[in-house]
Amino acid sequence: MIRNVRFFSNTRVVKQVVELNGMAEFKKSVLQSKSPALVDFYADWCQPCKAIAPIIDKFSNEDVYTKKNIKFYKVNVDSNEDIVMEYGISAMPTFGFFSNGDISHKVIGASPQKVKESLDQLSQ
Repeated sequence: MIRNVRFFSNTRVVKQVVELNGMAEFKKSVLQSKSPALVDFYADWCQPCKAIAPIIDKFSNEDVYTKKNIKFYKVNVDSNEDIVMEYGISAMPTFGFFSNGDISHKVIGASPQKVKESLDQLSQ
């Protein structure tokens, strides 16, 4: 079940960052999807995760990414240990960039510039 869906809007687009819970949701939404995806691996107690969250929300609403149908997801590392182990997540935040169900690369740390550069690569 998908919970904690956040909706954001401006005058042109409504976009959402969806929180995934469990490997089944992760597989269906990310691994079995043809759409490219950014997955934000975060923790509730992580201050850098909280600091970069509004920036990720902003990216999810940018035309350049919505036109390329890039999906934006979040995975809480404390409640999804199976996913964390599968992808070797050991620091938060970590951003995974997926294309055709495969992870192409990761950005470790709250670096808006590196996340944007990776989104730009993903959107090509």
